[in-house]
Amino acid sequence: MSNASTVSQSGQVPSAALGNATSETQFVDSAGNVLTCYLPLTLKLAQQDGKFASFKVKAGGRVTTGTTSNWTPKLYWGNSSTIASNSGIAAPSAVSLASVSQTWHIEATCFWDTTSQRVNGWYQAQIGATTTAPTTLTTAQTSKDLSAGDSKTVGFSVTGVFGSTNAGNTAYVDYLTVEVY
Repeated sequence: MSNASTVSQSGQVPSAALGNATSETQFVDSAGNVLTCYLPLTLKLAQQDGKFASFKVKAGGRVTTGTTSNWTPKLYWGNSSTIASNSGIAAPSAVSLASVSQTWHIEATCFWDTTSQRVNGWYQAQIGATTTAPTTLTTAQTSKDLSAGDSKTVGFSVTGVFGSTNAGNTAYVDYLTVEVY
């Protein structure tokens, strides 16, 4: 996979602060809308005569824990304000952070073809100094026609959750992008 280019990014980063969320919570923009990056279908996403496509979705930012606490970000296919209506595609394990500010990053590499109409792939993540080895996407996406015209319905969103409550807990999404190959 060479010649990557970022073809879509969320225009509302950094996100609003996600503070002290001890249940899974979506990142939102400054207006309170779900922070979303859309898959740009008009930019010739489908390659090889529209039969195959490969792309990466990247999300990352900063997290601070006010006391030792776990931090878990997740990447979703979908941007419904109801988290359960979206499909989790990258769910790294929680990482314990000891009263510290760190960065976090999730990168999902996705493949699609017109025959199967499935999006498969893998993801990897890094939270602070802890990395996640490449792991199969949490949920494969089926019956997706990515060769269709432009759509604002194929979007990606991010959630986060802290393992314990503390007034000093806060997190941000500093980038949410799609790169096409």
